[in-house]
Amino acid sequence: MTNADLRKILGDPHYTETDGTRTAGGNEDHWAFTLDSGQRIGIESRIPYEAVLLYSNKPDLEEILKSLNLPLDLIIDSTRFEIYNPPLKA
Repeated sequence: MTNADLRKILGDPHYTETDGTRTAGGNEDHWAFTLDSGQRIGIESRIPYEAVLLYSNKPDLEEILKSLNLPLDLIIDSTRFEIYNPPLKA
């Protein structure tokens, strides 16, 4: 999914990082939402790489996609995602 596609669906980003020394090189757009279920999510679009990262306190990808009107076909091919365990709490 391209950054232009995300902007059409989500609107203007809540924050845009333009300092390439703070990013993976190039601009990044960021959105943050709290879903009706209480699930908190962050979306990071690494514009030059056409890569989108999703962050969530609960890894319910289908709920995220449905709530934000993102295409559900994004979850058909699980090889397009890397899911990481939550960080450990001290």
